[in-house]
Amino acid sequence: AHHPNMRAMLGLLGLVEHRDLTYHNITRAYRFEEIHLFRQAWFDYRLPPAVHEALARLGQRVAAGTNVAALGPRPFIVRRRRVRELGGSRPLMNEDELISRAEALGYTPVEPEFLTTAQQVALFARAERLAGLGGAGLFNTVFCRPGTPLAAIEATPLFLLAHTNLYASCGLPYSLMVGQPDPADPEPIQKRWTVDLDAAAEVLASVAA
Repeated sequence: AHHPNMRAMLGLLGLVEHRDLTYHNITRAYRFEEIHLFRQAWFDYRLPPAVHEALARLGQRVAAGTNVAALGPRPFIVRRRRVRELGGSRPLMNEDELISRAEALGYTPVEPEFLTTAQQVALFARAERLAGLGGAGLFNTVFCRPGTPLAAIEATPLFLLAHTNLYASCGLPYSLMVGQPDPADPEPIQKRWTVDLDAAAEVLASVAA
């Protein structure tokens, strides 16, 4: 749990750091009488029903005590500051124009990494409709209520299987489109990319309706 939001999530689950948790020290050996592991297969990301039900319940509990009303019921998950200020990968070159199209359809642009962990959980748990750029931000869809419509815009087909497995196993009816990577970008996978704005607007509108 090297990142603060990991420890915050454990707290939301009711675990007290200095009472219930022992962090793994990779320089030590451990002996357990009994151990249970939960580990997702690589590129699987399908949540078992019981796991999603538990996360959805957590989402509703956190949402009841966290005010995110200012972010609206239709968040549009973007990466603008993430890329420009923190050096994130796969920049969407016409993201500003896409955000303007989304706002015209009633979406509110949100960057989850600049919210607290509780705010992120509550935002997705309370969303009536949802759209965004595929990636870590949309993994918060595990807290959405089943049936929440989702429009996902991906930079590349590479992660489609993993991401759509996640959406489907959470019971989210999703619409999907894939952008166009820049072949001149020397990055092997996470290339800068663009999206067809008219096509994206159609996908966003289909979910916003």
